[in-house]
Amino acid sequence: MTEAHETGLRLGIVLDRMTDYDATRVHSVQKNGMIQAWNDANPGKDVHVGDEIVQVNNVQWHANTKTFIKHIAGQWKAGRKRWEGSPETFRLYIRRPRVWKHTRFAYQRLDKHQKDYAAEFVAELPLPGDFAEVIRENRMSSWKAMESVMGWKLGATEEWKPAVIKKIEPHGAVFNWNRDHPGSLILEGDELMKVDSIAFQHNSSVFIANVKRHFWAATRVPETNRSTYVSVRRPRAIQDAFDEAHPIKDIQVSSDTQQRITLQFRSELADHLGWQIAPTEDTDSGNSGVVVKAIDQTGLVSRWNEGHPDQSIAPGDHIIEVNGASWELYDTDKEFFNLVLSELQPDGHERSAGELLQLTLERRVRSVMQFRTNMEFGVHMQAQVSAAKTTTELPPLQAPSDSSAGATAVGGQAGASGEEVVDDAGNGKPVGAADDADDDSDVIGAED
Repeated sequence: MTEAHETGLRLGIVLDRMTDYDATRVHSVQKNGMIQAWNDANPGKDVHVGDEIVQVNNVQWHANTKTFIKHIAGQWKAGRKRWEGSPETFRLYIRRPRVWKHTRFAYQRLDKHQKDYAAEFVAELPLPGDFAEVIRENRMSSWKAMESVMGWKLGATEEWKPAVIKKIEPHGAVFNWNRDHPGSLILEGDELMKVDSIAFQHNSSVFIANVKRHFWAATRVPETNRSTYVSVRRPRAIQDAFDEAHPIKDIQVSSDTQQRITLQFRSELADHLGWQIAPTEDTDSGNSGVVVKAIDQTGLVSRWNEGHPDQSIAPGDHIIEVNGASWELYDTDKEFFNLVLSELQPDGHERSAGELLQLTLERRVRSVMQFRTNMEFGVHMQAQVSAAKTTTELPPLQAPSDSSAGATAVGGQAGASGEEVVDDAGNGKPVGAADDADDDSDVIGAED
């Protein structure tokens, strides 16, 4: 209760009461509260919607639900305010019905989905125009045909989980996509939800077999300039491992832009430009000439900025040319600065109304670019967050662990691992994959 007292957090649950002889049930768990914090810190012992509360601290429920809810609120209030005699630990005793009816609200389903998966997108992968001829000439099997064209190796961890990209080769359609789309990389460990019109339907082996036949059928159709559409879903753990193996680094990039402007003097402003200029002191930045130090709110320069927001003059701009005379023709910035002053006030006299002053200004623009480090070997990485590193080996797969009855598995992911099942001939094919002789009429890029 010390944390609750110091932070002022609420318990963070909404209780539901049917009758006094039915125990109070958890109607919802709020995102900001001590119960949600407990759930995050104790996977497998988290409080679910529909759980029944049968005791709070030393107070038991005895078919008095209405009064018992008041006891829960009173025990929490006393503990958080540190009243004398209140326990330092708030204890709830949970009873979970073996079967209960509960439907998540839409926002709850969306929130959980976003926690479990870091990215979902559809990639349009162009295919080589002569891939069908190459496959026929080399007498590739349907399995090898798909791997050769796409440059991936697929695997199935569980029949009810989506197929997983186990390895991405340094060639093929997937490799080309990653090279051309660094912001939407396809990673090892990503789940395949759909390939063209073939969708995953709770059986990964059947899905892989259908995709294999799909590519094999495409070799028999004389087509060029075609693509395949791949729907990818990325488990959060895969993204975290990739970010650790290939962290993003910021690089500052500078570029110089130039603009030419023409200032026209007016009689009422002939003696007031409204800026402060000085010779450039720091030439290491690549700029030289005369630097604009400040701009007044009134004056010829301010009036120009109001009428030309896309070509405004700003502090830090460098004057590199005045009336056709460039700073490069002068040995020092001081000499060019004196020229600028003489052009502004020729022969010590003010400029007359209607006269023009042509200036070329240069502005240094700094931007930040981001890039992934450790990409020498492509997108390979270890799938274990604690030991992520760049490697050319296949990502290790994680076998599903046995959970105790009534416990909720937390942190599970598709793309976790096990061994690929091979057939009697030693070929690396998933269980349930069709033979190479299988065929259908599907064509890549065609709709059902």
